Amino acid sequence: ANMLRAMQAYEQQDYLLAQQQFQQLLSLGNDTAAFNLAVMAYKGQGEPADPVKAAALLGLAAQLSHPEAAATRQSIASSLTPAQ
Repeated sequence: ANMLRAMQAYEQQDYLLAQQQFQQLLSLGNDTAAFNLAVMAYKGQGEPADPVKAAALLGLAAQLSHPEAAATRQSIASSLTPAQ
C-alpha cells in the first residue's frame, strides 16, 4: 500500500480500494491514513456514515500526531448523543 495509490482511489471515488489502502497504511502507524479513514466513516464513503467510528479513528490519528485530528474529533464528539 502507498499513500499515492490510496489518494488516487479516493479521488476517483473508489472508496473500497481507498479504504483497503488506508487500512494497510494505518497498520504501519500512518496518522494521515487514520484521519482519512475517519473522514470516510463520517461522510459515509464506502460504508454507512458512522460518527462514532469517525471519532474513534480521529482519536487514534491524534495519538499518532495528526495535526488536525484532535480538533476535528472534538467537533464530531460534541454532536454525539450520550449513548454514542
